[in-house]
Order: sequence, then structure tokens, then C-alpha cells
Amino acid sequence: MSIRRTPFPEDSVGWALPDARSTVLGIGRLGGFAELASRAGHRVVCAEARKAAAERMAGRVSAGAVCSEPTALPFASHSFDRVVIGEGLTESAKLHRSLPEIARVLRARGRVVLVLNSRDDTVPWVKRLGALVQQLDPSAMRGAYGTETAAVIEECEHFGTVATRTWRNWVPITRRGLIDMVSARPAVNRCEETQRATVLKDIGALYDASCRAPDSLMLPFQTTIWSAAADHSQLGLTAPTESLRIKIR
Repeated sequence: MSIRRTPFPEDSVGWALPDARSTVLGIGRLGGFAELASRAGHRVVCAEARKAAAERMAGRVSAGAVCSEPTALPFASHSFDRVVIGEGLTESAKLHRSLPEIARVLRARGRVVLVLNSRDDTVPWVKRLGALVQQLDPSAMRGAYGTETAAVIEECEHFGTVATRTWRNWVPITRRGLIDMVSARPAVNRCEETQRATVLKDIGALYDASCRAPDSLMLPFQTTIWSAAADHSQLGLTAPTESLRIKIR
């Protein structure tokens, strides 16, 4: 059993970013994966649609962050070796509109990478957790997470065949941590207070019944990464000259 404090397995960054010191653009709440990529020696800049999110990421990655929509990236063509997409850009229509721009900023032989985490609901207690959370958020913890998003990339004329790999990883979580994780979901916050309190109490009881004290409960994560090479033939881009250098504060 692989046990780590982060839901991202040790070799997931190496699979997504196999070349040393790559220039990487992170889009869509990439969070911990972007930090791991920075620690691995890659030059990582993040683009977030919300100013607050960009400000949070600026100090977490090696090359800072900008506030920008993924449909209008403030970078020259051929700027990045990899563009890595997180869970904040999984809505199919928005991703479809963003892919030509993502392809544009990728260098020749550059790749788009989609990184998604989900809880593994083949574990009985996690399946029961999913049923409880769905009382407050029907969209939570559904199977085949990311499959539709990956299909948008695979069907896009600006990218080639999609390669994929999946990892399983166990992350320790406390009772308070589990309740906080569920409470942080926007749909849960919008629920009526009494209903929310009842479900959160049931989640605490599930933790107590499933955990062997004094150990923490182990939350199984499934990390899936998709990767596809850029195809510039339909974009009409001119050959790159001098690479754009941007100092991001």
C-alpha cells in the first residue's frame, strides 16, 4: 500500500513531466501538483481566472501566477513544454473553447496534460461516504470522473492520441479533516443548515465506525493523468523566433 501525505503519487510528476527543467503552464486550480512540479525543478507559472486564486498560487510555484482566462492566455506562441490542466477546467464547453489557445502556447512536440484526483469508491466505507455526501451534493464522488474531459481533448483537432495512466494512493485523514473536506464543497455550503448538520454528524459517525483508534482513517485516492501532443497544423502559426521571457511577480 502506498501511503503519502499528498494525494499525488511519487512518480506522477515524473510521468507527466519526463524532461528535466520543463517550462510548464498550470491552469484550473492545479494546486498541489503544481507545487510538486516546482519542487522537481520545473519552471511553473499558473494562470487562474480569479484574481484571488492567482494570488494564492503566486507564492506556491517557481515562476509565479497571472490572472487570465484560459481562452485568452497572455503568453506568446510556443512558450511552454507542457500545459497542465486541473479540476478547475473540466467543464466540457469551456475546455473546448480553451484548447486552441492551449495548443497555441505549446512548443512543437509540447503536450497538454490533464491531472485529476478522485476518491476510490470501491472501498466500502468510501462508498458509504459518497452516499452521504450526495444527499447534499448530488454531483459529488460520481464514477468515471474526468472521462468526459479527456474525451474533449481526444476529439480536438489540435492534439494527437491521448495516453493515460492511473495510480492509487492512500492518504491519512482525521475525523475533523474528513468533515472539513466535505464542508468545503460549495454545494454543501449552500444547503439548508439543519440538513447539512445532520449529514455531517452522520459522516462523523461513519468515521468512528470505520477507524481503528488510535490510527487515522486512510482515504484512498485515484489519480489519473491524460497526456496528448500538440498538433499545430491547423493553427497557422509561424515558426518561433526568440522565446518570450516574462518576469512574473
